[in-house]
Amino acid sequence: LELRQSLLKKNICDLTSLDAFSEELGNLERKLANLEGRYNKGGVDVLKIKEPYFLLEIRHYLLIQEAKDRCGADIDVVLYFYSNDHDECNRCDDQGYVLSYLQNQVGYENIKMYSFDVRSDSPSVKTLMDLNDVEKAPLMVINDISYDEYLSLEEISEILEIEQD
Repeated sequence: LELRQSLLKKNICDLTSLDAFSEELGNLERKLANLEGRYNKGGVDVLKIKEPYFLLEIRHYLLIQEAKDRCGADIDVVLYFYSNDHDECNRCDDQGYVLSYLQNQVGYENIKMYSFDVRSDSPSVKTLMDLNDVEKAPLMVINDISYDEYLSLEEISEILEIEQD
């Protein structure tokens, strides 16, 4: 993984070089969603299985940020911090559906979304949460601006300057 990241950094301005990594993330995300559908998605066992996925997301996010910084890549980036514990966040599922719908409409190549469960024990996820002042879920960081409440499809579209039909 470290070697792969180093290789991708060598050609960071060619975003097509990240396509395979992006596709791998998408496939893993679908498998995790399927797993959550079959088991208790709020359970600790499912959360532990998701930990390596969170680390892959962070690596991809850092590569995209580097492409934006070094090459001026025009990509919208959304960090979504959620909890599958409904006592902790009763609107997180709804927010997740809105974000998934938006990404399907706009296309993965135009908007990168990364989701992290605030209950994660990963030091990397906790660092990302600290850097973004995450105190509760749901919280979204859209192009480096934090929103600590549920946002509708229309509100997110307006923030990202996306026209809805």
